[in-house]
This record gives sequence, C-alpha cells and structure tokens, in this order.
Amino acid sequence: MRKQSLLEGTLVLTAAGLMARGLGAVYRIVLPRLVGAEVIGLFQMAFPIYNLFLLISISGLPLAVSRLVAEEVALGHGRTAQRILRVALCTLAVTGLLTTMALTRGAEWLARAVLGDPGAAGVIRAVAPSVFFLALISGWRGLFQGLHYMVPSGLSQVAEQVVRVAGTLVLARALRPQGVEAAAAGAAFGAVLGSLVGLAVLLSFGFRFRRAVAERFALTRGNQCPSSGEILRRIYRLAAPVVVGALIIPLTQALDAALVPRRLLEAGYTVDLARALYGQLAGMAMVLVYFPSSVLMGLSVAIVPVLAEAVARRRVELVWQRIQESLWLSIAIGLPSAVGLWLLAEPICALLFADPGAAVPLRAMAPAALLILLHGTSCGILQGAGHAGVPVRYLGWGAALKVTATYLLTAYPPLALKGAACATVLSFAVAAGGNLLAVCRLTGYGFNWGFLVLRPALATALMALTARSVYRGLVAAGHYFLAEPLPAVATLGSIAAAAAVYTLAVLLLYPKDLPLRPTNNRANTRSG
Repeated sequence: MRKQSLLEGTLVLTAAGLMARGLGAVYRIVLPRLVGAEVIGLFQMAFPIYNLFLLISISGLPLAVSRLVAEEVALGHGRTAQRILRVALCTLAVTGLLTTMALTRGAEWLARAVLGDPGAAGVIRAVAPSVFFLALISGWRGLFQGLHYMVPSGLSQVAEQVVRVAGTLVLARALRPQGVEAAAAGAAFGAVLGSLVGLAVLLSFGFRFRRAVAERFALTRGNQCPSSGEILRRIYRLAAPVVVGALIIPLTQALDAALVPRRLLEAGYTVDLARALYGQLAGMAMVLVYFPSSVLMGLSVAIVPVLAEAVARRRVELVWQRIQESLWLSIAIGLPSAVGLWLLAEPICALLFADPGAAVPLRAMAPAALLILLHGTSCGILQGAGHAGVPVRYLGWGAALKVTATYLLTAYPPLALKGAACATVLSFAVAAGGNLLAVCRLTGYGFNWGFLVLRPALATALMALTARSVYRGLVAAGHYFLAEPLPAVATLGSIAAAAAVYTLAVLLLYPKDLPLRPTNNRANTRSG
C-alpha cells in the first residue's frame, strides 16, 4: 500500500467522481424512458428528505477521520490512530442505524405531513437502509484517505454507482407492472444495493492490506491513547463545521428557488417567462459554472490528510508547498474555465441546451467558476490545518450577501436575471476571499502572485485569443464552403484548439518545481 502524492490522490478521486457522475447522468436519462414521469416524480420526491438525514448523520465525518488518522500516524501515534478508527466506526454504525430506524418508522408521517403524498412512504422505507451502509463506508474511506491511499475510496465510489444504477433500472422496470409506488420503491432500493457493494469493496481492501495497515498503526512512540470520549469530541469538533457548511449551500439554493421567480414577477415579467428565466439560471448556467469544480472535486478531499501530516510534523515549508500546489491546480483549472464560459457563452448554451438565451446569466456568473474552485480548495486547506470552523463563517457571510443582493438586484429591471447571477459571484467572492486571507494569516503562507496569477493569466489570454480566432474562422469557413455557419463544429473546434494552446502555454511558462516565497510571518500551523 503505497502513499500517494497530492496530485495522484486528486486525480484518483476526480476520475472516480467523474465516472460516478457520468453513470448517474445515464440513469437520469434512461429511467424516465423505462417507467414514466409519475414514477420519477414519486422517486425524486422522497430524496430531499433522505439526503437531509444522510447529510446530518454522516457529513464531515470522513474528512475528520482522515485528518485525525493522518495526524496521529505522522506523529507515530499508531495506537491512537487505530482507536480513532474504532471509535469512528462504532459511532457511525450507531448513528447510521438510528437514522435508518428514524426514516423507516417515520416514513408515513414524513410522506404525509412533509411531502403531502402518502405514496412516498414506500420510497423512504426502501432507501433508508442505505444510510447505515453509507455511514460505515464513510468511516473506511476516512481511514484510507488518512493513510494517503485514495484508490479504495475511488473504486468503492465507482462500484457503488455502477450497482446503484443497474439496480435502480432493473428493479424499477421489473416492478412497474405492480404500480407506480412499487416501481418507485424498487428504484430507491438500488441505492441500498450500491452502498452494500461499495462497503464490500472497502472491506476487501481492508482485508487485503490488513498487515500494511497494522504496521502503520504499530508505531506508538510511547504515547498514551486518549479516551473514547476525547476522541469523539475531536471528531465532532472537526465534523460539525463541515456539516453546517454543507447545509448552507442547499439552503441558499432553496431560497433562490423561492426568491428569484418572485422578484422577477415584481420586475414586470410574466409567470411563464419568470419560470423560463429561472430555468436558464439554475438549470443551465449554474450547471456549467459548477462543472470545473466537479473536474477537480478530489482536491479538497485529498489536501486534508496531506496537509494534516505536514502540520503534525511542524514542517512549515512543506505546508506552504502543499498549499501552493493545491491553489495552483485550482487557478490553473478555474481561470481558463471562467474566461472560456464568458467568451463562448452563447455558442456553448446553444450547443448544450439549444437555448442561446442562457448565455445572459452564464456570462454574468462565469467568474464564479474560478471562485467556487478556490472556495472548495481553501476549505480543504483550512480543514487540513485544523481550522475547520473558519470556512463556515465566511460561507455564512457570503450566503447572507447572496440573499440580500438577489432580493435587491433581481427586481431591478435593467439587471433582472443578471442581478441574480451577480449575487452568486459576490457570495463566492466573499467566501473564497475570506478563506484565502485566513489561509495566509493562519499558516504564514505568502501568496505568490507571479506564479499563481500572472502566469496563468498570460496562458489564459493566449487561450482566449485562440478560442475567439478559431471560432470566427470556422464559422466563416462554414459560410464560405457550405453556406452554413456550422455552430456546433465551430464551438467544439474552438474549445479543442483553446485547450491545446493553454496546455502548451502552461508547459512553457512553468518550471518543474513550485517556488515558494517565504514571508516574515511566523506560521501558526498547529492543529486548532
């Protein structure tokens, strides 16, 4: 079991996440064709309740376990790391079982009183057992991530999604003749089958590498193991802010769903047009803006144990090095993505959604593609450095600003939908900017502007020039040779050419090593 570097771990988790999302997209397309809209409606109706229970019961615990395991192993406190795993697994098993029982026994009430449809009770009961298995999965993933080995987490995620998609499609189709409720419950039970397989994959890795794990845990250096109560306090002190932060974003999106259409109506739009505009904002522009963060989704997870180990060993320059690597990856992906979405907003929206009008909110929201990436990465840095509560404060301020700006700007006719989009940019600017300032203040890291900003900006400028020139050239060529503009060919061709030029520019502009610019500040890198 070989320790993986930050880049290797990020690539493994990112590849697994992209494969899982791709499979999820497949079943979202195929399932409605198999069972119809009514089954999908009942199936989707129960999942916000399920996701909320799942989020509260286990969110943040994998990151907490991975950070604590990495820290204790780095210090040679193997017995403490082993005890952390045992306490975490026992706690997760109990919370997962209690949550499963709560969902099962409260299914009738939740379906009737909360969802307003008694038929959703069967779906809630069918999906409830997966919470127990996912709780155990989160503990084992935290272990392997804490040991800097991301392959088990990635493979379990892919296996879980493969079985989940297959089980959902097969069961929903098989039970469709028995009625809508039976088909929806069968589709929901696919999540249980997927979580069982995901857990089995992790347990198989645990059995395969039990000797290697035991050797890592055998180091003691004379430390005295803390009590189970102290370990629980440490786990939840790290996990609680992550749970709160994970709740803020969906709650803000829910407020958006209630606020934006209403303020558009007050701006003078009709009901149908307000719905269509909100669809452009939330269902089209927002999806594209969040896509770059999904490409680099593994970074915020991989940085936590890597940074925790460096912090535990008090290797200040290594802490700075890890911070700079993660920030460089975020900016190197986020900056060209933001510029590309702004530059090619209309042809991209026309190609993907057959709705060029979605370019209006997309252009206004394009900078958020970079800010969302920086926010996620800086959250991982602060969590790895032991300051998990800091990102919650700035995210809360950003959410408050977003709600206020959405209310004020969306009802202003000259802005309307662009106002709602700008509110999203402002919120992530506050959240990401506050996090980055906290990173520099709490770790002593000096932001290397030339390395992190000027060089990516130059490469992005070359990319933008290429994209615009190739797009115009291909459109003109289509007009000249075929009497048609061929927008799809022009869009895809310009994206491909821009990506190639940007990659080449990055290779030419950057040296092999990542230079550090030390500061005069003393680094406060002790875990908090």
